[in-house]
Amino acid sequence: MNLKKFSAIICFIAIICFPVLGIPLKDGVYTADFKTDSSMFHVNDAYGGKGILTVKDGKMTIHVTMPSRQILKLYRGKADAAKRAGAVLIEPSIDTVTHPDGFVEKAHGFDIPVPYLDKDFDCALVGKKGKWYDHKVSVCSPVPMTDGAELNAKTSESGWSPGGLKLTGSMRLEYADQFAVDYYEGGYKLISLADGSRYFVVPEGKTLPEGADKGAVPLYQPINNIYLAASSAMCLFDSLGRLDAIRLSGTKAEGWYIPAAQKAMKEGKIIFAGRYNAPDYELITASRSPLAIESTMIGHALNIKKQLEQLDIAVLVDQSGHENHPLGRSEWIKLYGALLNEEDKADAVFSEQVRYLESVRNSIPSRKTVAFFYVSSSGKIVARKSNDYVSRMISIAGGKYIFDTLGEDTGRMSTVALEPEFFYSQAKDADIIIYNSTITEEISSVSQMVAKCSLLADFKAVKSGNVWCTNKNMYQETTALGQMINSLNQIFSDSSGKVSQLPFFYRLK
Repeated sequence: MNLKKFSAIICFIAIICFPVLGIPLKDGVYTADFKTDSSMFHVNDAYGGKGILTVKDGKMTIHVTMPSRQILKLYRGKADAAKRAGAVLIEPSIDTVTHPDGFVEKAHGFDIPVPYLDKDFDCALVGKKGKWYDHKVSVCSPVPMTDGAELNAKTSESGWSPGGLKLTGSMRLEYADQFAVDYYEGGYKLISLADGSRYFVVPEGKTLPEGADKGAVPLYQPINNIYLAASSAMCLFDSLGRLDAIRLSGTKAEGWYIPAAQKAMKEGKIIFAGRYNAPDYELITASRSPLAIESTMIGHALNIKKQLEQLDIAVLVDQSGHENHPLGRSEWIKLYGALLNEEDKADAVFSEQVRYLESVRNSIPSRKTVAFFYVSSSGKIVARKSNDYVSRMISIAGGKYIFDTLGEDTGRMSTVALEPEFFYSQAKDADIIIYNSTITEEISSVSQMVAKCSLLADFKAVKSGNVWCTNKNMYQETTALGQMINSLNQIFSDSSGKVSQLPFFYRLK
């Protein structure tokens, strides 16, 4: 073998083995595969698993765009190290992602330092629940990018397209990040949810555009005879004045604390069709229901969801409970407004809640400590988690929830059951008690509360007369969370003790 041929072979082997041998890439910009050990942590589907790898002065950094804004920060290393003081965390950028079908969304992007190619390294992440998770990631198969080139969205596997319709705008959202609504010419709308579900709303009298695919579930207006199993959404329909769009309920009449819903069920305008996990399929199909609106609890009964879909009933899972800000939950009225062509009314209702919130922002936080709980039939104290939306409302209203990290490492339940003695040790000096009567019966006096747990008699708030109780309708009034925060602010700022009745709360004597 001559020297020239041998040298060529050695060069070829060196190029192929660069990543394995740890020989750095030449300074420049490359596309590269970004691989992880979890389906919950991956590159946005629009980019086919690829990121942009930049090499400068021998140091490598890859920019990857996530599927959503659920991941808040990254750390190149272990989760334990990320929690330490002084840890250098990777903050997100807000990336604009344009999918092949024209759908545009905002998602978090991260610039991750890459120590080497083709080999796993540690990368921890933290989401909206505040818990850090360990992951293994790797970067491989770098391909040089030409000057001015961009990482293009991959071709959609489903081939879905809104039939060449022109995108005319997108819904403006202030707090919600679990859904998006895009508007197309001709009155068509595309609703996208954080779990990847999409719904193509077809205006009355029009047909589904050619090229549409099953990846986006078609919903034909007018949308009536809805089966509503997500109880948090009833007040949103009520606030829009559109209970007429609901024919079937997953809650019985006596389970509603919304007067208009109770009245509609008593008059037979809305009828009970079984709970989310035991729907009356015969009644639902006989009512020609085109849409079932479920809560995230349907995730525990996926066979029900599948059965509804097999009956040609679209299933939309209300994910308002995953919103980070309490008003994000209220803003879901805009999604239902889009379904029913009631966007203007939805904007007006939501704007009122924003005004309530703005009035609180202009006040001075009291920082009074607050305990929010109820006593279960077994005698346990059931408190809200520290990262729950009720705890966040207390903080926004100017108070301080008595627990800093309660239940953050547990599952999706929003509450934690505590032994009375532990609760006493942590909460006896709370400035204010709010007794949660939404789960149990309403109480009218402090003595009734103390009868459920005698330790409460020694609490500071009991002795000072700062004990409040929620109304039964609190959890069903998703529309009014701004007003609820305003009421909490009035409770925390009242120094006279004369305030005794507020929307959603009343003082116990």
